[in-house]
Amino acid sequence: MGSLLTTARVPPREQFDFWHEVVCRQFVPLDTRREESGPFQGCLDATQVGGLVVTDITADPQQVVRSRQSIASSDPDLIMACLHLEGMGAVEQDERLAWLSPGDLVMFDSTRPYRLLFDSRFRQLVFHFPRQRLLPRLVAPRAAMAVSVNGRAGVGRLAADFLRSLGEQAGALDVRSAPTIVEQVLGLLALAFGTPSEPEDEPASPAHLARLRRLQAYLEEHLSEPELSPADLAAAHHISVRYLHRLFELSGCSMGDWLRERRLVRCAEALRDTRQAGRSVSEIAFAWGFNDASHFSRAFKQRFGMSPREYRSRACSAGSTETG
Repeated sequence: MGSLLTTARVPPREQFDFWHEVVCRQFVPLDTRREESGPFQGCLDATQVGGLVVTDITADPQQVVRSRQSIASSDPDLIMACLHLEGMGAVEQDERLAWLSPGDLVMFDSTRPYRLLFDSRFRQLVFHFPRQRLLPRLVAPRAAMAVSVNGRAGVGRLAADFLRSLGEQAGALDVRSAPTIVEQVLGLLALAFGTPSEPEDEPASPAHLARLRRLQAYLEEHLSEPELSPADLAAAHHISVRYLHRLFELSGCSMGDWLRERRLVRCAEALRDTRQAGRSVSEIAFAWGFNDASHFSRAFKQRFGMSPREYRSRACSAGSTETG
């Protein structure tokens, strides 16, 4: 279900204060500022698609600031991915400034201060979701923030076209298709922002990133081993455990978080696979490295918003509907 919020029905003197409350409630605590006084026009149309929230925003010029004080008051650990549609704008985070023209893509992280600048009336599609849904897919997450990606050519266009279509159709989508759609969004964002435009600092050198990719590839091949530990991985690659943890900091999450995410994704793929309908949920979980059925069920529900059995049932129902 979507929700439409607009300043049009608010008295002019109260419109900007109303807008401030709306954007804080929809996203995270923020400071909103503008140079002019008087009436303010803003419209926000939000729709939830699985664990992803799609928000279509059109508003007058303003500046939005996420300060350290705002972060301390509430930090839901979100990534915001924006498709800029009209007007001009900019995003500043981590001492980078990304200028936005219609068709550009940009991301920013709610856990660190940022600033959004709009000098004229603008429109954006904003997609926000938990950070851990995307960070394991990026080689250098910090370097991907506040970087403008051209959404009019190459992989950027593939991502922008899909996001634009999702913004148009979000309210009409079947809830059963939501998990697959969210996976497509995350995959396209990872492709579009996967190669950092500049190194973050010394640890993100090409040699470090290449070693991190090798570690992740090794883990991908050994997901089924429940006892796999940082010490085992470090020994297999002739590095120290401390250095291993430093490398995984580049991905924005620990080795354990990365492993859990990949195992959950593999389990979800198996549960959607009709050829594996004869396997129990526990059998699938254990095959992909989980060794506690209750822990798996809790982690799966937290990740996908439903129990493994419900996820499988919905996937099967969707498949029956498509073939019927």
